[in-house]
Amino acid sequence: MENLVEILKKFEEVTRTLGGSKYVTLSLIYPLIFKLKDFVEKALINQKLKDYNLNTNTTLLDDNDDLPNEILEEFEEIPDSEIADTIVVNEKGSKKNLNISKPIETKGLVRLFLEALDLSLKKYWSVSSEVGLITTLLDPRLKKLTCFSESDKQKANTLLIKKYEKYIKENKVINIKENDDQVEEISDEFELDKSLMDSIFSNDESDEKYENEVDIYFNHKTAKLVSNPLFW
Repeated sequence: MENLVEILKKFEEVTRTLGGSKYVTLSLIYPLIFKLKDFVEKALINQKLKDYNLNTNTTLLDDNDDLPNEILEEFEEIPDSEIADTIVVNEKGSKKNLNISKPIETKGLVRLFLEALDLSLKKYWSVSSEVGLITTLLDPRLKKLTCFSESDKQKANTLLIKKYEKYIKENKVINIKENDDQVEEISDEFELDKSLMDSIFSNDESDEKYENEVDIYFNHKTAKLVSNPLFW
């Protein structure tokens, strides 16, 4: 139990961090999950080495080796009676009665626990969602996506560019309408010669140049960890 507490501390820390309500959490999900994966993988390797050193007469077990019969892989059924001393468990595909009033051999249990965690993290967090990718990419502290694979990085960049192009297209229509309204107002208020107006503004093309905000964002330095991405 002491060993399991040390392992679960990491999960408690991540759960507490993602449960915050006064800071951005969505962009932290995948980076923290990747950290958990890395932690569990390293802990599993260390546990295998520890088990090996405790018993120099045996070699490291692989996935096909038998674990001790006392290790429980899955609880099949717990009787309704709270005073029952016997429960039925599923062990290696066969049912077995277990007397819970007697202590069981816990050798290898930590390793089994770590293997289950490792398998679950890889199963349920193997495919990154578009929302998770975009959110992490738009967090200036995490925009390099260092924890992600190259394919996920490319996917995130492509998604952001598409969303930005869609925004520009929609926003351009709005700006045209707003500019038309402004021109009408100016025409009503000022009766200046058109050629004079053209001579003033025709050479100023800086505002008309297209600036890709996605590229500008990528070229910015990564924000510090303590910075608030919303304020940024």
